[in-house]
Amino acid sequence: MASLLGYTPEEMLGREITSFMPESEREDNLEKIRDRMAGKPGEYERRFLHRDGSVRIMHVSATPVFDDNGTFRGSFTMLTDITEKKRIEDEFHREHLELSAAYQQITATDEELRRMLEELREYQETLAESERRYRRIISGTFDAMVIHQEGKIIWANEKALEIIGASRMQDIVGRNVLDFVHPGSRQEVIGRMARMVQDQSVVMPLIEEKFLRLDGSPVDVEVTATSTVEDGKPATIVAFRDITDRKRMQEALMTANRKLHILNSITRHDIQNKVTVLSGYLTLLRDHQKGRDMEKCLESLENTLHAIQQIIDFTRTYQDLGVRSPEWQAVSDVAGRAMGQFELEGIAVDLLDCSCEVFADPMLEKVFYNLIDNALRYGGGISGIRISCTKEDGNLVIAFEDDGVGIPDDQKEHIFEQGYGKGTGLGLFLSREILSITGIGIRECGTPGSGARFEIRVPQGLWRENL
Repeated sequence: MASLLGYTPEEMLGREITSFMPESEREDNLEKIRDRMAGKPGEYERRFLHRDGSVRIMHVSATPVFDDNGTFRGSFTMLTDITEKKRIEDEFHREHLELSAAYQQITATDEELRRMLEELREYQETLAESERRYRRIISGTFDAMVIHQEGKIIWANEKALEIIGASRMQDIVGRNVLDFVHPGSRQEVIGRMARMVQDQSVVMPLIEEKFLRLDGSPVDVEVTATSTVEDGKPATIVAFRDITDRKRMQEALMTANRKLHILNSITRHDIQNKVTVLSGYLTLLRDHQKGRDMEKCLESLENTLHAIQQIIDFTRTYQDLGVRSPEWQAVSDVAGRAMGQFELEGIAVDLLDCSCEVFADPMLEKVFYNLIDNALRYGGGISGIRISCTKEDGNLVIAFEDDGVGIPDDQKEHIFEQGYGKGTGLGLFLSREILSITGIGIRECGTPGSGARFEIRVPQGLWRENL
């Protein structure tokens, strides 16, 4: 938002959001906040003031956020700058009105008609220039735009070609527009098209749909449509934008909230268990004031206190799980930072072919940390660690291997379960949870006796070559 309004994030932090709005918007903004506090999401347009004094129009999508106690904590808000889109719509509407007014005048006598025909000829030249200017405008807009007539695509701008996966306009011109609509959205699109045929003045509201690229893969889009005229025949302008990343972040946020509930449950349960143990030993201390029983009780109390401290340290480490949005991260950088936290003298470390980025929770580094820590603690005296990246069927496979004792076959799935194994029994469990926030999986498939091999499988669309 800062860049949209010409500020830096630091300049905006701490200021009331209403300080960036015209006075006329503030009362309505209070009403919208009351709606959020009542648990109502909303979509609407809001005007903001740019640093240079100009007004920017934003499409706002706001969802209320409540804590576990049902207390309103704020809103998760997505802003889209639609200033240019609104300006183009206004210009198109104005030109449409001018054209309608011109045709209404052609009701005069024969003599007037001859005179008006000449004027019309001149107007057509002006209209042609206006159309060329209009095409230049929508060709350069940030939104994807397609024009179809009688269900066939007749024009598309560069942004539309990019989203659809076409290298040139000829790849899609002449094809049925429904070829690029996902089956799950097709009936709704057919209904909207029929409505526009019946009422060409209607402008379809902005909705979310799924389109299909040329290669058949789906893409989430936000789309609107309005009627126009091309070569004297009715046509439809469809404007849309790719919201795949936005949808991915929304889904990741919901998953992360679920993970946080799991973490809270783990913490409360484990600490309660340890407190119960402490209470039991305190009772024994009261009954046995001296001797060997006293020493055993004291030792057990110390072990239980140490276990509680481990749980507290664990929750401190994982308190940021799911708090920040997922982001693109370079595998080599993340693995390197994790390795830098260990003393690896005498251990050969190889990092091969990992010039890729993955879309994951910011705690991805902790996943690599846990894998290295487990190898050093339980690998049985390892002498080497190897991290490599390969591509399989469009997916990215990140392999973490050591040359230790390996994992027995009957434990390969159990090691990812909550509380299983040595220590807190939570490191690998939380590693799987961190990865699953964005749909990434992990498994152990090494050979017992020859070392552990953990494979992190990143689905297509969640990884890319380093930019």
